Amino acid sequence: MGMGVGVVAAVLWRVGVRPSWGVGGVLVGAVAMASSDVPLAGLGVSDPRTWSAADWLADAVPHLVFGLVTFGAVAAWEGRV
Repeated sequence: MGMGVGVVAAVLWRVGVRPSWGVGGVLVGAVAMASSDVPLAGLGVSDPRTWSAADWLADAVPHLVFGLVTFGAVAAWEGRV
């Protein structure tokens, strides 16, 4: 999923959707998180409604880091960071 999210971010950047690094990074991270958590819940593997705050933090932090790094790489590719 992560690579697909990165490709979509790169395509959107290429067509002119260019938010700031912070906003873009958070959005990419949120999309990556949703793209993993929604199927997880839909397939009945886990139920995010039962997760503790620590569980959510353990899920959100890596996705946020992924989003910031991925968006930063996309923006840096064209030298705009």
